[in-house]
Amino acid sequence: MKLTSDQIDRLTELEKSGILTPDSVVEDATDPESVLHPLFEWNNDIAAHKYRVDQARTVISSVTVIVTSTTADVVVSAYVRDPSLHPAQGYRRITSAGAKEHRLEIAVREITQALAGLRRAQGIAEALGIDAGISEEVMSLEEWRGGIESLLSSAAD
Repeated sequence: MKLTSDQIDRLTELEKSGILTPDSVVEDATDPESVLHPLFEWNNDIAAHKYRVDQARTVISSVTVIVTSTTADVVVSAYVRDPSLHPAQGYRRITSAGAKEHRLEIAVREITQALAGLRRAQGIAEALGIDAGISEEVMSLEEWRGGIESLLSSAAD
């Protein structure tokens, strides 16, 4: 989501003692004249459905299974997002991920998501003046993803 400078300024104004809360943002956005108002869904039927869909994502991602590999037992999410359904959303049981190409696509998506989290953590640590030492992990994960993407390219040929 790309915010306008007016929306960012308004969020800054809403900070109380350096804290910005979701409740204060929603309270402000309730006013149709607020620059934040258009960022929200105000039709309660649509908003309720979207909230329930978000809750369903939480329910789905909370299911775990134990997968036995050649080296160890691993506890993982039972369901993963199926990238073949993009832009729609759907989840596939990890133990029935399908063909090798499909499994590689799932792995690339998961690694990309992990990289985004690491990069965010790295940026926050740097902004706080902390040397988090994450750079090596980010580079290693990027190399790992590159290797899987190469396998994916080979599988697609």
